[in-house]
Amino acid sequence: MTTQGIIEDLDDLTSNRIYKDIVHQAAVFKIKIDEKINTTINLDNTPTLSPIEKFVELIRSTNHIGYTRKEVSSNGGVQSVIFKAEKLSIYFTNIKSYISTVYSYDDVYIYSENVTLFLECCKELELSPNQFNKPEFFYNANKRHEAELYNDLITLIRVKSKTETFRKKLSNRKSNSVRMQKRLTEYVKELFSVHSRLLVIRLDLGYYATADKDGIIQSTVTIEQVRNDFNKLFNNRRHNKIFEHMVGYISKLEYGGKKGFHYHLILFFLGSRVHKDTYLGNQIGEYWSNVITAGTGSYFNCNASKKKYAHLGIGMINAESEMDAGLRSNLFNYVIRYLTKTEQYLKVKLGEKDRVFSTGGPPKRKSNAGRPRDSVRDARALAHQLATTPEPFDFGG
Repeated sequence: MTTQGIIEDLDDLTSNRIYKDIVHQAAVFKIKIDEKINTTINLDNTPTLSPIEKFVELIRSTNHIGYTRKEVSSNGGVQSVIFKAEKLSIYFTNIKSYISTVYSYDDVYIYSENVTLFLECCKELELSPNQFNKPEFFYNANKRHEAELYNDLITLIRVKSKTETFRKKLSNRKSNSVRMQKRLTEYVKELFSVHSRLLVIRLDLGYYATADKDGIIQSTVTIEQVRNDFNKLFNNRRHNKIFEHMVGYISKLEYGGKKGFHYHLILFFLGSRVHKDTYLGNQIGEYWSNVITAGTGSYFNCNASKKKYAHLGIGMINAESEMDAGLRSNLFNYVIRYLTKTEQYLKVKLGEKDRVFSTGGPPKRKSNAGRPRDSVRDARALAHQLATTPEPFDFGG
């Protein structure tokens, strides 16, 4: 299999795009009321973190402040304080919502290092969403004006961002994402080294949201139920013809407000034995919905909407064909890389027994398969050469 385009450091998966995709993924969910199913969009399913990320990045990369304090005297000799707006003052009016956001979702998500730093500094300064109304407002408890509290926040973020502790956390989070991407990339390349063609199916498996007696939409599915249903799905595959020709999978567990817990799945089937990816994806989705979850589960079959993807990396993919080079590149650089890179910015808090990622076992080689293709070995060597850290790979949550 050609290595060109498989391992690249693409710049277009920026934090802004990742956050946008995270919000979109969680915003669209299905609700089931009185056996009627509707697709709903709710942008409040996940916290809006991209502006906070940008705010902290600006603090880290500049020496700007929010306001400059000036004491002025009137003709009658009365002194007053005014504040001159500086470059970072444009964020002042947003700080209330930033604080409210990070406090509200702190029990659910693990934030990026930048957003976590913002949260920690707010807690240390005992800031609340009730503050930051006007720069001139004065708090007797703090003996500070709101403009000064804002400057205190900026200063504390800047000081803490320069510590070795923060830099190490930032580096470790990025390294974990890179290692995870390489681990999953190697797993899929192993599949391609054994099978000349793979039918790649991308599914989202979740649950229908419901409405309580007051009409409030919610998801009541627990992590224990999600874990049990997922295990049942893959334990049953040994006796289910739908999975007869499946040779591997990658799964990622995520969470989103009213959407609740849901899985992103990439399934790999023998391309020589199965061909209708949309049909097969629907069969698996219906099996999840009607059998595994007894009618409470929902699904989305990405293969049924392939035309909407700018970087298509699913469907039938040949391991060697130059015509499929773009599909292979997109599979590694977008489909897999997106799943791993999102961990840098937002991931759900789970118990010690729960894993965010899981995969199938290593592919079984035929006795006459011999050594892997030279191009595959070259890809492995390149991946090893690009490795940035020797720490062991963490496959947990």
